[in-house]
Amino acid sequence: MTIPAISEMALQGLLGQLADVDSYVFLESTKVTPENHQSLLFLEPRERLIFNPGDDPARFFQQAQNRLDQGFFLAGYISYEFGYLLEPSLENSLKMRPIAPHFFDTMELADLGVYRQPHIYDHQTASFSGAGPWPTGKVRESIPTRQGITNLRLNQEKDDYLKVINRIKSYIAAGDTYQVNYTLKLLFDYTGSTGDLYSTLRRNQSVSYGGIIKNGANTILTFSPELFFRKQGETITVRPMKGTMHRGRTLIEDRDNVEFLHNDIKNRSENVMIVDLLRNDLGRLSRMGGVSVQSLFDVETYETLHQMTSSIKGHLGNVSLEEMFRALFPMRFGNWGRQRYVPWRLSGSWKLMIAASIPAPSATSRRQVMRCSMCRSAPSSCGKGRAKWVSAPALSGIPIRSMNGRSAT
Repeated sequence: MTIPAISEMALQGLLGQLADVDSYVFLESTKVTPENHQSLLFLEPRERLIFNPGDDPARFFQQAQNRLDQGFFLAGYISYEFGYLLEPSLENSLKMRPIAPHFFDTMELADLGVYRQPHIYDHQTASFSGAGPWPTGKVRESIPTRQGITNLRLNQEKDDYLKVINRIKSYIAAGDTYQVNYTLKLLFDYTGSTGDLYSTLRRNQSVSYGGIIKNGANTILTFSPELFFRKQGETITVRPMKGTMHRGRTLIEDRDNVEFLHNDIKNRSENVMIVDLLRNDLGRLSRMGGVSVQSLFDVETYETLHQMTSSIKGHLGNVSLEEMFRALFPMRFGNWGRQRYVPWRLSGSWKLMIAASIPAPSATSRRQVMRCSMCRSAPSSCGKGRAKWVSAPALSGIPIRSMNGRSAT
C-alpha cells in the first residue's frame, strides 16, 4: 500500500502561512516509505548557532552538544566547506581559498536553529505529534504567480575548466588519485516566489529527504533521495547511493534496466568501493566487530531513473556529536591519505549543504533518532521579487538533507 505524501492543497496552505515567517526549517518526505514516514516543521528558534570562517569547530560542537543535553532540538545546515576544518591537513587550504561568492552574501559555514519541539506529521497514521498540528490557512485563490528562469550560466569559464581537467589527468597519470568527480555550479536568476518553486520541483522529484530552510533573506530548497546517516539509540545506519540507470520506455524495458543495474560489474565495483570506505568510517565510531553490511546492490526507483544503494550498520558506544561529524562528515572525506585530499585542492569550492534536524535526548524515550543525508540544494538570496539562485552540485553524484529524531523517525 502506497503511503501518501502531503497533498498539494495542504502544502499550499502551509506555505501560505510560512510566507511571512522569518526563520523555519521544514523537512518533508514526498517519497514516503515505512522507514521514512514523517515530515517535520521547526518554528520559532530560541537562538541560532552560527559558525563563520575562523571560528573554532570544537567550541561550535560543544555549544550544539550543550543544547542537546538541555533537551533542545537542532535544525539547520552545515556547509560542505566546514569539512575542511575537520581535517588538520586541509584547514590551511580553506584559509588560503575564498569561499565561492555565488552562494550567500553572508558566508556562514554552519547555521543551526535551537528549537523546543518540532511539529511532526506521521504519513502512516495521518496524525500529528510533538508540537502538534502545524499552522494552516485557507489556500489562496489561485492567481498563478509568474515564474521564470533567466541568465542561466556556469560559474566557470571553459578555458579555466579545461585547465583543471588537464591537472586532474596529470594527477591520475602520476598515481596520486584514481577518480575525481569534478563538478560545476549552475547559476541563474529566478523570478517568482520561493514556495512556488519548491512546489514545482517537488512535483517532479519525489524524495524521502526534501525540505526548505529559511533564515531571513536566505532560503535553501533541498531534494535528496539519499540517506547519509541515521542514528537511533546506539545504532547508526548509512546508505550510500552509487550506480544509476535511466527508466525504460516500456514496463519490460524498465524491468530489464533494473536487472542490468543490479548485476552490472562496473556499477557493483563502484558501489562496493563506497561501501568499504563507509565501513572504515563507521569502524572509527563503532564497537569492536560492530559494523555489518545489511544489504548490497539494492535498486531504488524514481520518476526518471533507478539508483543502486547498499546499507551498512554500526553499533556505537558513547559517541558525541563532534566525534560523529569528525568521523563521517563530509561523506567519504576521512583520514585515509592523499587519494582523498587531491580533489579538494583542485576544485575550488563545493557548496553542498547539510540540512540537520537533531533530536534532543529524552529520558522517557528510547527512540532517539538522528538522520542525515547529502542534498541537491537550491539556495537563494531574495531581493525585491527577484532572487539569485545557485544550483549546488553533488560530489560524486551524491546529493544533503536531514538529520532528525535527519528526532522523530
